[in-house]
Amino acid sequence: MNERKKKMLYNSINRGCKEVELLLSEFALTELSHMSNDDLNEYETLLQMNDCDLYNKFIDIFNNLDKAHGVLKKIIAFNTELR
Repeated sequence: MNERKKKMLYNSINRGCKEVELLLSEFALTELSHMSNDDLNEYETLLQMNDCDLYNKFIDIFNNLDKAHGVLKKIIAFNTELR
């Protein structure tokens, strides 16, 4: 795993909010190794969000799955076993 992916993995596992850690950690452990560059860029952008905003984004999407797209859709599918 290259340095960028290692940093992303670390930032996925070590969040300030346990709920966000739970959503991201297993996803990152499983999916980072074979994500496309576009998906990595999108995921990296998500990781830069503060935990409260990111958590609220997940809640909003869970309440309206039609809004899910890209990496967010993959994270939701991973965590709800819709893969």
